[in-house]
Order: sequence, then C-alpha cells, then structure tokens
Amino acid sequence: MSGRLLQILATERYQTRRIRELSTNPLMLTILCVVFHEERKLPTERSELYSRCVRVLLEHWRREIFENEHGQAVQPYDADAAQAVLARMAWWMHSEQDRAAAPLDELAAEAERGLASVSASSGLGRDGAQFIDRMRSEAGLLAKTADGRCGFLHLSFQEYLAATHAAAHGLSKELASQAASSWWQETALLSLRTSEAHCRDFFTELLAVGIAEKDPKLAQQCIDEALFLPPEPFADVLMKSKASRQTAVIRLLRNRLDQLPEVAEIVKTLMKSRTKQVAKAASEAVSYSKLYGAIVSRLTTVTLEKERTLKPGNVWVDDRTGITYVWIPAGTFLMGAGSDEKGHEVQLTQPFWMARYPVTNAQYRQFLKEQGGKVQKSEYLDDRRFNGDDQPIVGVSWDEATTLAEWAGAGLPTEAQWEYACRAGSNKDYCFGNDVKKLGDYAWYEENSNGQTQPVGTKLANDWGLHDMHGNVWEWCQDEIDGGSGRVFRGGGWDFSARGCRSAVRFWLTPSSRGCSLGFRVATVPGTGQAGNQVAEPGTEHATEARRGASGAAP
Repeated sequence: MSGRLLQILATERYQTRRIRELSTNPLMLTILCVVFHEERKLPTERSELYSRCVRVLLEHWRREIFENEHGQAVQPYDADAAQAVLARMAWWMHSEQDRAAAPLDELAAEAERGLASVSASSGLGRDGAQFIDRMRSEAGLLAKTADGRCGFLHLSFQEYLAATHAAAHGLSKELASQAASSWWQETALLSLRTSEAHCRDFFTELLAVGIAEKDPKLAQQCIDEALFLPPEPFADVLMKSKASRQTAVIRLLRNRLDQLPEVAEIVKTLMKSRTKQVAKAASEAVSYSKLYGAIVSRLTTVTLEKERTLKPGNVWVDDRTGITYVWIPAGTFLMGAGSDEKGHEVQLTQPFWMARYPVTNAQYRQFLKEQGGKVQKSEYLDDRRFNGDDQPIVGVSWDEATTLAEWAGAGLPTEAQWEYACRAGSNKDYCFGNDVKKLGDYAWYEENSNGQTQPVGTKLANDWGLHDMHGNVWEWCQDEIDGGSGRVFRGGGWDFSARGCRSAVRFWLTPSSRGCSLGFRVATVPGTGQAGNQVAEPGTEHATEARRGASGAAP
C-alpha cells in the first residue's frame, strides 16, 4: 500500500511545493499513509487533504497509534471542539510574521482562551498546558522544538487551521488585507475552499484594498482557487468604482462571464462607457467570452473514444494563432534521469497537447498587435540576430510568457510535462541517447549556433515530433521555486554547452527576468474547458506541412 501511495504522490497533481514537503517528512508520510489506508485514496484538493489529515490525527491516530504504544485507552474528547481550539491557536501563531513556534506558556494561554469558548462537556478541560500536551502526545498535531518552544507539526497545518478560523469568525477583512504577503497568501487561498459567505466577504475586501489593480496575478489565483465565485462583489465594483478598478476587474473576469451572467450584463453595458479604457476592456472581454465559449463548445465535442485513437505525433493547428500542437499521451517516466543521475518516477495521469516549436517572433508580433500596447515589447525584436519571423521569441519575462499563453488559449507546461515531452520515452541524457556527438543533429547550441537563435524546426524532431526541445532557447515552465521568488526554465539555449542541453537540466530566475536565450512554448491539457486546459480538435500532418511553407518553420 505504501508503494501505491508513493506512486500517487509522484503524480502531477500532488507536485505542489507544500505537498512535496509533506511527503518528504517521514512522520507526515506516515500520516498520509493512514489517510490513504482509511479511504483508499487521497483527496486531490490540498485543503481537503489537510482537513483529512487533521481529522485522522484527532480521531484515528489517537485511538489506534497512541493506545497501541501506551497500552491504555485515551480519554474521549469532542474532536470538533479540539479542532476549533487548535484553529484559534493557529490564527494567533500566524498573526506574527514567520512564527512557526512560540514559548509554551504563551501558547498555553492562547489555548486556554480557546478552551473557555467550547462546551464544558467537550472532554478537553480548561487547562491550556494539558490541552497542548494531549494534542502533542495523543494526536501528534503539535510538536516541541529543540529550544523548548512549541508549534504545529507542519506549517501546512497552521496555515489550514488559521484559514478555517478566519472563515468561521468573520476575519475576511484581516485576511484579504494581508493576502499579498507571502506569509499569508497560502492561508488566504485555503480559506476560499470553505464557505460561500466567506468567499463573498473575502472578495469584497480584496477588491476594496485594490488587489485587482495592484496584483492581478494574485487576484486571479484567488478567483481560480475559490470554491464559490459570488457575483455581488464584482458587480458592485463595476457599478460604483473608479475606471481603473473597473478595468482591472473586467480583465480578471473575461473568461468567467459565462459563469457570472449578472456580471456579464453589466460588462456589456460598460462597452458604451464614456471612459475609453473601460469601454475598451469591456469590449475585449465580451469578444473574448464569445470566442472562449465557441472554442469550449467546439473542443468539448471531441469524444473520449476519439481521444483514445490519438497517438504521439498526431497534430492540431490552431488557425487563430498559427501554433502547431503535438499530442502527448499520459504515462510514467524517470524525471531527472541521465548517465549520472538515476532520476525518480513521475506519473502524468492526463494526456496533453504540446506546441511543436517554441513561440516564434511572428506569433509574438500577432500577440502584441492584439494587445494594443498593453504588453512590454521584447527589446530583441529590434536586434537582427534574433528578430526573424521564424526564429523563437526571446527576451520575455515569465509573466509575459504566461499572458501570451493565455491569449493562445493554453498555458506554460509544467516541469514534469516539459521533461516528459522532451524525453519522448528516453531515460538517457538526451531524447536520442547519451552520444553527445549526435546533439548537433537535434539542437542549436554554442558549437553550431553562429552566436544567435536559429529558425525553429530546422533540426531533427524527437520521437514524438517535437523540435528544439534541446537548445535554441531556454523555455519557461509553470513551476515556482523558493516560495514563488523564482520560476523554472528548461532545455538549454543557443549560447549554452552541450551538457546544459540535457533533458534533466533545470535552472530558475525571477519571473521578471529576460534574456537573449530565454523563450518558451505552450501546452494545453484536454478535458477541463478552461484556458490552458482544453481539448483540441486534431488536425493532420499533411495540413501542418502545408502551413509551414518552404522554411520548415511554424508560421
């Protein structure tokens, strides 16, 4: 059973930073084993996973583990009441920046304030120190540090319990006002998996403090995370706020208008706004919504039976963007493998479409034209070493690459998707094996690039029909590192060594970084009907070749 659990934890959906931390902690892995044993599955949402872990520790763990170790029955208590006290303690702990442990007497005092608010029949008593001892020895949710202080077994539990406390006690204003802080962001996002009332209050406060304008990426994360997306906060902003806030909210909701019909009607009326930026944003959102709806309607008609007939190398060409996609099947591979590395097994449970080539300058220029000056132009578009239509775009930040991917109805590939697609079944240094003498047949790198990028698709493809996965340009991936301060890029570039072009090589930079060898390609996952996660109608190899023209590069 533990082997099966490790296989599940290696799948893409569990490869978030927090859950990876849980699975590398031996005690936390044991707790996950107990959850898996109880339900024969793991929840896919991290908030639900944390919830199940907490309940297992408060109920099953203390009965089965503690009693077996100590040979005596534990005194019963109300698990709901215990969780409420722990949630109050977690909120108090989290209220101080970077506090993951506190002096025992201070934590006990906060526990006593929580115990005073629960029923006397809960079986928990009123003594804070005794409560902490029970939660530490019987439930395992609290732990002492080497210096005698005490805190939660894992920061994820503190964040989750603090989130439940905020939602239960109307603390949405306090939470929303601090959501932009890295210390509070995960707690804020977890709170949005609780109740409709909290989501409504949270978004009201979030919009009031200007997050839509100041940090649209965070605002979008909150929208994507929310279990409920109440229309009232957004409608209120659109009807009463200044133009800058109206514009920001319209842009945030452009792919949610079908989900929020009341908001969609307001946006339609704002197409006639006297403020040009509002009218333009509203018109673009309505147009995008119609296009998005048409794409989803078309794409979701692809049957599961048809998907099963697709094989690696089958292609689809998006007529709107000119991007050629290649079908990549679901499967398992050794991530990080090579002549010097054993790698670790990762399972991708969903097939996906990966762009055959990195995004080209021609596609990037089309994107810039449609954005109407809202995106910073790459400085290398004016450098003749890098600005040919068929050459890959370089000099774009991670945020700009993400914006273009969304414009294309796709997303940046995850690291796991990228490496799996690059390898195309190989567990060697390169997609073709370990013989570095063959690299020049597949890649533009420092020995053959002539000091610049080269037209995409002019070197051999890997076994799944993807070009330029080694060399030419480094490619941004979705994944974050160090709490979001860095983003990963893969593949090697025209100015890099052969060793740097290996399938397993990874580096990271801040999301705002740009460089003359830094580009990207896009990917899209079938089945969900969301931007970056769509089923695409497959085209034919013949149609793709006709579109490529004499140069052999994507249009």
